[in-house]
Amino acid sequence: MDKNINDQENCKDTRIVIDEADREKTRDITSCIAFVVCFLSCIGIGIMCIVVALEQNQSDENNMIYLEGQIVYVFYLGVCILFCVGICLFGALCAKCCGDFSFICVH
Repeated sequence: MDKNINDQENCKDTRIVIDEADREKTRDITSCIAFVVCFLSCIGIGIMCIVVALEQNQSDENNMIYLEGQIVYVFYLGVCILFCVGICLFGALCAKCCGDFSFICVH
C-alpha cells in the first residue's frame, strides 16, 4: 500500500515537471512569434514611409531624388525606423553570439 502512495506522488511530481516544461516551450514560442510580428511591422512601416515619400519625388535632369517640404520628414522617419531595427538586430545577435563580450553590445 505504501508503495502505491509513493508511486502516485512520484507520478504527480513528474507531471508537474512536464507541465512546467510545456509552459516554458509555449512561452518561448509566443515570444518568438511576438518578435517576428513586431520586427516585420517595423520593417513594413519603415519601407512604407520611404515609398510614400518617394512617390512625391520631384526629380529633374540634375537630381534623381528631390524631396521638398514636409515629405522629407516622412522619408527620414522611414530611414530612422529601418536604421533602429538594424541596430537592435545587431545588438541582439552580438549579445547572443559573443557570449562573454555581450556586455559591450548591451551597454
